[in-house]
Amino acid sequence: MEIFPQLIKELGESNGASLEIDGAGTCKLILKDELYLQLEPDNATGENLIMTCPLGEIPPGSYRRDIFKRAMIANWKEAPRYGIFSFSSLNNNLVIFDQLRMAHHSIDFLTKYLEKFIHRSLKWHEAIQSQDIPPMPIFDNIS
Repeated sequence: MEIFPQLIKELGESNGASLEIDGAGTCKLILKDELYLQLEPDNATGENLIMTCPLGEIPPGSYRRDIFKRAMIANWKEAPRYGIFSFSSLNNNLVIFDQLRMAHHSIDFLTKYLEKFIHRSLKWHEAIQSQDIPPMPIFDNIS
C-alpha cells in the first residue's frame, strides 16, 4: 500500500474521523466555513506530506504590506514553525504550508503537528477576516 493512503487512514482512525482521498489525490479537511486544510503527497517522490491552508484574500495596500511583514517575521522563526507563509498572486491569498517526511514520523507526532498547524492557521485566518495583524504571541505560544 502506498504511504499516503495508509497515513490518511491512520490519521482518521486515531482521531475518530472518516478521512478520504479525493479524485485529485488530496484529502481536504474543512476547518471552518470556507477555511480548509489540504493534505497531499509531494509530486516528486511521494514521500513528503504537503499541508496547505489558504488563509484568506489580502487586498492591496497598507494592510497587505503589514501582514507580509508579520508573515516574514514568522517565517524567520526557527523550527518548528508549524507552517511557512507564502502569497498566491493568482487569487491574492495568504497561504500557510509545510511538509514532513511521512515515513519518519509516528501518527501521534503527525496528529500533534497538525493540531498546532491548524491552530496557527485558524488564528491567522481570524485575523485576516477582521483585517487585523496577528499578534506576535501566536508564534511563541504554540510550540
